[in-house]
Amino acid sequence: MQVRPSNVQSLPTNSKRFALVIGVDEYQDAQINKLGGASNDAKAIVDALIQYAGFPRDQVVLLTGDQPVERKPTRGNILRKLSNLRTAAPKDGLLLLAFAGHGIERDGQAYLLPSDAQVSGDITLLEDTAINVEEMRKRIIQTGVGQ
Repeated sequence: MQVRPSNVQSLPTNSKRFALVIGVDEYQDAQINKLGGASNDAKAIVDALIQYAGFPRDQVVLLTGDQPVERKPTRGNILRKLSNLRTAAPKDGLLLLAFAGHGIERDGQAYLLPSDAQVSGDITLLEDTAINVEEMRKRIIQTGVGQ
């Protein structure tokens, strides 16, 4: 049974708004084309969330290639930051996740491609290095955050 979120009736107070924003322009795997604006798009989203949507700056995590090592958009960093938000965001809060970068579909499954993803004909390698969108959705639901 698929859980469907209810419509947003009201936004939580600013102190209960959290976001993880990811922008991937360059990939370690040469088979994955570089993008020219994903990081800029991610930064624009962060600016808009802070300036117009009332998100506190320290509750918006940005992962892009020009950040320090712990803030690069690798698979490990993305999953770690989402895990950190699981404990930080309150149940009556709002958690927003935005991804700008490549995605791919294989065997009916959608995947986000972090900067260290490896693409080949081997579906197991892709599954081990990319992020399955359904698994990401489950992790977000497991946070228990209402919105």
